[in-house]
This record gives sequence, C-alpha cells and structure tokens, in this order.
Amino acid sequence: LHMLTYEGRNSWIAEELLEKRMWVDPNDYGALYACMENGAVDVAKLLLDENATVTIAHSRTRNLAEVTRCAEILVVAIGRPKFVTADMVADGAVVIDVGVNRDPETGKLCGDVDYAAIEPKASVITPVPGGVGPMTICCLMENTIECFLRKQK
Repeated sequence: LHMLTYEGRNSWIAEELLEKRMWVDPNDYGALYACMENGAVDVAKLLLDENATVTIAHSRTRNLAEVTRCAEILVVAIGRPKFVTADMVADGAVVIDVGVNRDPETGKLCGDVDYAAIEPKASVITPVPGGVGPMTICCLMENTIECFLRKQK
C-alpha cells in the first residue's frame, strides 16, 4: 500500500474510504507504503494499528516511481495536479486521490493523480471531484450528529 497523504485531520476519512466505502481491508494486503508531502503520520498510525506494513516517502524521494509501483494501496495527497502518473502505479492497485487542484491547462478541478491514465490500471480509484470530498462531508455530518446526540444525554 502506497500512500501520498496530506494533513492528518483527514486520516479518518482515508480509513472510512478504505474500510467502509471501498471495502478494502488493509490486512488483506501484504505491503503498505505511504508517500506523502504534508504529514502522513496519522494515516500511517491508523494503518499500523491494522497490522499493515507502512513505508512513508516524500515527493522528492529518490526513485519515487519504483517505491510507489510496489504499492497495493496508494493514497495520494501531494498538492500537485496529476503528479502521480500511470508509470508510478502497479496494475490492480487501490488508488485514493485526496488532492484537489486546478488543472493548469483546462482550469478544471483535478486530483494529484492522472485519473484518465491510471483508471484502467487501478482496481479501484477515487475521482476528483466526487471522491474524497463527499466522504469528508459525510464524516463531518456523522460527527456533528454524534456530538449532538452525546450532548442530549
């Protein structure tokens, strides 16, 4: 599992996506790698708690494509439009794109992965927009309701 992640506050969203929405159990995968730009520690800890093997890398990691190609699950949040290309992803990988950027050529929203190039290779991939963003909203609503119900007791 390779993961490019950003701010730790979204680590529970990645967990929600993996286990509850995409039906991916980190325990089913032999290796888990995390490639990150801004703080993959929280996500790495969640995955370690699930007995996954986690490797954290950086956008400037030497031979990053070699590292990410070993990923069975790749979570990307690096803050660069279409940074992760098809040659960086293994066939059948689970790809979660957490990044939201503007495509410099079209001005449209895009993620940190080149969705069009990677989608045929991936077993599962989240789109941008429409992938992690709606999950963020759902998780925030769930937590808001939970807090309200706790306060009522």
